[in-house]
Amino acid sequence: NITLANIFEILPFGNSLGVMDLKGSEIKSALELSVKDAPAAFGGFLQVSGLRFTYDHTKATGSRVQSVEVYKDGMFEELKDDENYQVATNIFTAKGGDGYTMFAKAYSEGRVSELGFVDWEVLQDYIKVQKDQKIAPVLEGRIIDEAKTEVKASEFNGTAEDPKTHKGSIVVDITGVSSLENAIITGNLHLKGTDADKVVLKNVTVLGNTYFID
Repeated sequence: NITLANIFEILPFGNSLGVMDLKGSEIKSALELSVKDAPAAFGGFLQVSGLRFTYDHTKATGSRVQSVEVYKDGMFEELKDDENYQVATNIFTAKGGDGYTMFAKAYSEGRVSELGFVDWEVLQDYIKVQKDQKIAPVLEGRIIDEAKTEVKASEFNGTAEDPKTHKGSIVVDITGVSSLENAIITGNLHLKGTDADKVVLKNVTVLGNTYFID
């Protein structure tokens, strides 16, 4: 059951919604700002929907975003710097809150439409429409850190009841290992070693891609 109190827990400020008309280059700049402190926390970190991107936190600030794709006509396609996109957010962010000066510029230029709806009310209406349907969110790999961390095969596995979570992209040397089991990788999985392409993955969820490397 989802209560009104639950909704206020995640949307406590009562922000109104706005739609911004942005160039792809402005969206990428915003994503760069979002990951500027990664892997440390940043209060202005942007969660996204209808878009997915990869970044590398080991790169210099301002050059961390590696790829950006937008969902269009049933599939993802590369974000184009000079193309215009409609982006929904809250007015606090649209006015440049948390340092998003590229959004503030769009607002000052009249490229933001204020819809007059409040965020928690919109979410409440959405949930009501679902009625008795089960709302079952899943991990979609929308945001992936491509910086690679070495993980020993002996430290990879969790249990069926409690899969081990590996944050970001990892590299595993599976020389002499026949299987990897019970794990969630929030980035890419890189397998290396003798016959790496023959290892069996059991109950392993990879939110990014799986690569076989020398």
